[in-house]
Amino acid sequence: KQIRALRFLLNNNCDILSIDLHMFADVTSAVIKTLEKNGYIEIVEKEVERNPFIHKVIEKSQDLVLNSEQQDAFDKINASLQFNEYDEFLLFGVTGSGKTEIYIRLIEEALKLGKDSIMLVPEISLTPQTVDRFLSRFGEEKIAVLHSKLSVGERYDQWKKIERGDAKIVIGARSAIFAPIDNLGMVIIDEEHDSSYYSGSTPKYSTKEIARYICKNNNALLLLGSATPEVTTFYKAKSGNISLLTLKNRAGNAKLPSIELIDIKEDRLLGNTSVLPIKLKEEILQNIK
Repeated sequence: KQIRALRFLLNNNCDILSIDLHMFADVTSAVIKTLEKNGYIEIVEKEVERNPFIHKVIEKSQDLVLNSEQQDAFDKINASLQFNEYDEFLLFGVTGSGKTEIYIRLIEEALKLGKDSIMLVPEISLTPQTVDRFLSRFGEEKIAVLHSKLSVGERYDQWKKIERGDAKIVIGARSAIFAPIDNLGMVIIDEEHDSSYYSGSTPKYSTKEIARYICKNNNALLLLGSATPEVTTFYKAKSGNISLLTLKNRAGNAKLPSIELIDIKEDRLLGNTSVLPIKLKEEILQNIK
């Protein structure tokens, strides 16, 4: 059995996990310990980083051309970023207005200044598409992700990657605001109106309040983005407590959907209890015919 184990190691000429040697050479741990005791092999402990991006195939992408609204918003936020002082912005842009491209450009600027960034998204389901977009622009070496769908080991590895200073961009759900970044330049909270940014379980906290506190203590910039801002945030922006930047048009000249307001109450007065208005029902019936 000892010879079988040694022959397997020689033929494969590589380091191997002890549990794999058990399986492939069909030997027990006692055999492996005997080989180590007699000096034939060496058993060492090695820290191996688990990579959550290992199965992703991401093609490198280029910067997109900003329209006039995007460029104006980017210029104003970037000008504040260069001062290395606390500032807060609300980027109020319709769906599809290109807020993410502005985020990416600003993070690029932060990297040029030698600063790290935290990018928060409200839902874990949104994290993969955000990560893919950032991976295609920055590569996996600079990015760490933190969310509850990672295994405990993966979360540990990502946390250590941030702590070592290897990750310059942290992407994740609300808990990522606690990432151990020493050289913070900017925190971006996308879809800032979302209720998931409030932790209802212990410890209870507001992600935005934590972000505001961290940014003030690190002279970092706080950027809130939404197509439907939270009332309190919008009030602060309209009152001039934070800077308001508006994107009214979709990127790439895409058209907004047409909207028609229908008074459902009139439909109810006619004795129809369904929530579908008469006009819409007629259209559906026509299509069925």
